Amino acid sequence: MKNYLLSVLLFSSFPALSFYSLEDDCSIYGGHYTENVHIKDYRVSTILAGKTKYGFVVKVENVWYQTVLGEASVSNSRDEFSRLALAAKVLNLPVNICVDINKYLLGIELR
Repeated sequence: MKNYLLSVLLFSSFPALSFYSLEDDCSIYGGHYTENVHIKDYRVSTILAGKTKYGFVVKVENVWYQTVLGEASVSNSRDEFSRLALAAKVLNLPVNICVDINKYLLGIELR
């Protein structure tokens, strides 16, 4: 199971490559970048904040952050973001995250 999750994790990170690091992207957007943290809890839902929005929430350092991925529908590229967060949680891998002041998770990268 760990090998499968690690494979998903590795292959899912390639489409998200950027010319900038997550820290650079976060700074440009005006977010807050935090290094070397662990995702303590993870939940996926089609009713975030009582709306029919598909997304997930993660708990990092006792704070919940949400990511709305769009209307409740199937999308492989949006699901990759959720899978990376889930794999990091399950495998207890340290991650770097970018969040905004409204407690939205904007980006995640493996350490």
